[in-house]
Amino acid sequence: MSRIYGVETPLALEHIHSTLQAIFKHSFKTDLSQHVNAQRPGYAMGHEPGLLLCSWPRGSKPTLPFVYSDEVWTGIEYQVASHLMTLWIGPQLKIRPFKTFFCTAHGFGTLVLESRLLRIDLLEGELPLERLILTDGGQTKVLDWKTTVRADAPAIKPT
Repeated sequence: MSRIYGVETPLALEHIHSTLQAIFKHSFKTDLSQHVNAQRPGYAMGHEPGLLLCSWPRGSKPTLPFVYSDEVWTGIEYQVASHLMTLWIGPQLKIRPFKTFFCTAHGFGTLVLESRLLRIDLLEGELPLERLILTDGGQTKVLDWKTTVRADAPAIKPT
């Protein structure tokens, strides 16, 4: 977010990526049925998935850990998810052209899906893409699209 507003950050991008990958690997649980949360067990339970606030992947969980460490908080899940996201498009409307706004950690703009074409117009920032997943009409396509979209030039890809 700081870069979108023109504020440079001293954080190395590779450290940010490895930290986010570690958070996902160690704290995201696809099933909480074996997870114990003595504080407020109703936040996420049973076969629900969730991102725990804390984890101890190397062991050594403190006897008295952070009070909410075993909980799942939706707001934190959204923040972490927004940093991990691959752009995934799944319009439910059959109208073409379909146009929608999107916002990522690196930029924001509009995405237009036509009958055989996908167009990304960035309004500000940049959007590094590796892969785009498109679900349309019940079919999912994975589009390998290694590019960086910038505000001065739209990106267009046949679907």
